[in-house]
Amino acid sequence: MRRLDEIGLFAGQEVVLLELAAHDELNQTELAAALDVEPPSVTSIVGKLEAAGLVTRVARGREKRITLTPAGRQSAAQARAVYAAMERDLGAHLTPAQVEAIVAALLTVSERAREAMS
Repeated sequence: MRRLDEIGLFAGQEVVLLELAAHDELNQTELAAALDVEPPSVTSIVGKLEAAGLVTRVARGREKRITLTPAGRQSAAQARAVYAAMERDLGAHLTPAQVEAIVAALLTVSERAREAMS
């Protein structure tokens, strides 16, 4: 199974790439909100991704938008493939009913954590 480090990414970078792939371009505030993280975290990750040539900042009036480069689009696709492989490997010995129960439980835990942090 390929891992993120094998495609040149660190944990957290892939979610930024995947979010940008889904929305074409975002500003840092929008990106932070979409990922439910603080803006300084996004600033740090975007800076590293920009240095790696995976994202670029584009001026739109007075605002800078972040968008994927062609290399960033390729890395996002590779990250999706890593996620799909992980999902296949993790669920290989589970029945569909077990997978459904696990997903439901994780969604509940996620929602409770979100409520507790509000």
